[in-house]
Amino acid sequence: MRRLLKKSLLMILVLGLLVGGMTTTTFAATKKLKKQSFTTTTAVANKKALTVKKGTTTVKLSSKGCGYLKFKASIAKTYSFTLSNLKSGAGGYTCGYFYVMRKYGSSNQYIGQEPLKTYGGKSTSLYVATRNGTYGEKAGQYRTSRTGKIKLNKGEVVYLYFSFYNKDSLKLKIK
Repeated sequence: MRRLLKKSLLMILVLGLLVGGMTTTTFAATKKLKKQSFTTTTAVANKKALTVKKGTTTVKLSSKGCGYLKFKASIAKTYSFTLSNLKSGAGGYTCGYFYVMRKYGSSNQYIGQEPLKTYGGKSTSLYVATRNGTYGEKAGQYRTSRTGKIKLNKGEVVYLYFSFYNKDSLKLKIK
């Protein structure tokens, strides 16, 4: 009887280790945006813009709800920026928008909004909310998940501007 109990316990322990070893948890990077109001000057945006890489990032907005991230393209291709899982800092409904801004000017001293291919056509703004909207053109409706695509050259830096309510958070996936 004792031998049977030992074998049973050993079997349960091995089974537990196998099951526990199969589940892996991946953690998304988290970026807490620094408060930065909208600007079209590269130097001003660059002061507080945090760098983000390909993959999934949790974006936590500042107390004013707006700020910049910057992304550098590793290779020339069409990149997709997906915003999803918006959560209100105060609870309940919340919404906002997102721009991808490209450098321009004789010495790249300015940044401007770029039109992105998205659900319903092209738009310079990606509108995200905790509930889907139904008014207006599809490209301008608020969606719970919104993807925009843009072609970037190798080494090109784009600025990602977020404008949401204070303390909101969302997922940004760059592919």
